[in-house]
Amino acid sequence: MNRLDSDLPGGPRLSRVREVKKALRRLGVTPIEGVWADAWEWANQYAQPSAYAIDRRLRWPSSENIASMYLFLLVHQLRLDPRVRLPYGAGGKLPPQIAEHLGVQRKMPLLEHHE
Repeated sequence: MNRLDSDLPGGPRLSRVREVKKALRRLGVTPIEGVWADAWEWANQYAQPSAYAIDRRLRWPSSENIASMYLFLLVHQLRLDPRVRLPYGAGGKLPPQIAEHLGVQRKMPLLEHHE
């Protein structure tokens, strides 16, 4: 276990951490420190049993779900970083195959430059 994986919220098993990293590696993603811990905090909160649950054990989300939580947080962090922006007007000039892949019209307001 490396520094990135020590003291993760909820104390997940090493095998679960490896499975999540494997799911991310398949997408070409390597975890970064702050977002990695935040994703595990989110997964830990999700895993907590409700006050009314009969079975009080932790129920971790699947490895793919935790990887999705990580990617969601990572994309959100990238959207907030002013250094990581598409060129102005790029959302209006999507090639047809990319627009089809994203499931949008050729003009995508979500990708437009915003302050």
